[in-house]
Amino acid sequence: MTDFTLPGISIVDAVGRLAALGAQTVVIAGDSITQQMGYTDNVITQFDISYAVWANALMGGRFTFVNNAGVGSTKSAEMLATLDEKVIAYTPDWCWMLIGANDANASVGTSAEIIAAFKANVTAAIEKCRAAGIRVMIGTIMPTLSGNSAWTTERVYRVFTMNSWIRSLPSAYPGLVVADFASAVVDPTSASAQPRAGYLQADDGIHPGHKGAYYMGLVVKDALEGITPKVPRLVSSVADAYDYLGYGDQLLKYPLFSLATGGVNSTSGTITGDIPSSMSLLKSGTWGAGFGTSSVAARADGFGNDWVLTITNTGANDDNLSPSSANLNARVAAGDRVFATGVVAVSGLANWKGCSMFVESTSGATTYRAGALERATTDDPAATADKFVQTDHEMTMVTGVLTIPAGFSTLYLRLRPRWAAAGGTAVIKWGRVGLWKLPAA
Repeated sequence: MTDFTLPGISIVDAVGRLAALGAQTVVIAGDSITQQMGYTDNVITQFDISYAVWANALMGGRFTFVNNAGVGSTKSAEMLATLDEKVIAYTPDWCWMLIGANDANASVGTSAEIIAAFKANVTAAIEKCRAAGIRVMIGTIMPTLSGNSAWTTERVYRVFTMNSWIRSLPSAYPGLVVADFASAVVDPTSASAQPRAGYLQADDGIHPGHKGAYYMGLVVKDALEGITPKVPRLVSSVADAYDYLGYGDQLLKYPLFSLATGGVNSTSGTITGDIPSSMSLLKSGTWGAGFGTSSVAARADGFGNDWVLTITNTGANDDNLSPSSANLNARVAAGDRVFATGVVAVSGLANWKGCSMFVESTSGATTYRAGALERATTDDPAATADKFVQTDHEMTMVTGVLTIPAGFSTLYLRLRPRWAAAGGTAVIKWGRVGLWKLPAA
């Protein structure tokens, strides 16, 4: 993986200068498909049922989301009516729109009237954004399972017609980007325009599940990869460490895992092998013994080592490991702002239930977290292993910013891979890991 760098600019300076790099801040707007991202102000845990979260992960964490303007059951008219308050007031570089599913479900008016109103509302929203200097990416409307009560053949016709118009928009608005989610999600062999198996949540057949959100994220990556700049966010030197000369804004002692042994293994024999220095490995769930190994191996890109966990089995649904830093509470004060970065590559997956990376601080009985790619816990109660991405993938993960709470006693950086059932497997590589303290405002 190639990491973009700017000569003479440290990572903390770069994070504070996102606007100067251009086209990095985003407001996401739309209906419940947008709302389920569950993510505002860059501090709340991100969910991997969101196309926006996956797009950010797949593109190296180059976007900062400044507002989630998604509202459940919203139609294009309501989105337009709140655009000034929910989008333009935040002065983002981009507005990512995904709207139209509820317009297509409308029961008042003919299809021609409904489609015409949708076009007029979306056109007005695009023109308001462009007048405010905000670039627009708009997604095509996704298919719905025929088992959903909203599905009708007339709805299929409306969606096809609206999507054809959406795909034509760049010819009228140069610079506008279309993310063709429908083409990624629809089953091309289905005569009734059904989605691909496992792409939508099984409990409602309309919202993306984990697998669908991942492939929607790939669509965004393909659409924006060449027109949005990368940002320097990964550790590139063992000297970029808190212990170097007794100071530093990167808080880990060995960010490139340069010392392969000396860490603490608290898995009671579930995982055997070496733990990198100043790190620890914990577990939760019904694990037995001898289900995996831990090691350190050189990265192919030359930037130090990866911490490698090779898992051969798990005990039950929701078993997880927790590769973690030592408690770094002595290196921060209440009110300090921290975030984490790192590269995670996973392969050989079976019964995979996703992976999160987060910074965590505890004050009294309350734990505060800012994370990236946390798996969903309640949004898809019918989810099984095949609803999660089971193909090999690699991501640069960037957490939200965590403000250290008053009265805090701990600060940890943690990775948390999970499995959905016995028989889970994975090779997890975690490298170029950094825990960064932002300079005072």
